[in-house]
Amino acid sequence: MSIQAFPISDHCRVLYERGEHAVLGISPYNSYFSEHNIKILLEWGWDHFSSLSLLIPDEASQYTLMALGYDEAKAKKKSADSTSKCNGQ
Repeated sequence: MSIQAFPISDHCRVLYERGEHAVLGISPYNSYFSEHNIKILLEWGWDHFSSLSLLIPDEASQYTLMALGYDEAKAKKKSADSTSKCNGQ
């Protein structure tokens, strides 16, 4: 897997080139974010930025599932299970 960044504006390009900080988002319901791919993404981030934040939507994803028709208990369990996988638990 190869990661490439494509800043969408001149301002984004300046921020990317400074390399001060990046926020990387991980989706608990996207099978692309396997342990292997997360490791590669983090290594890329550490190589390009002084600091990183990893965004893993946890409890908020429960409400997305409820909006899709899951009952509250099932949405809460699915959200917790998926978030645990992203956290390596």
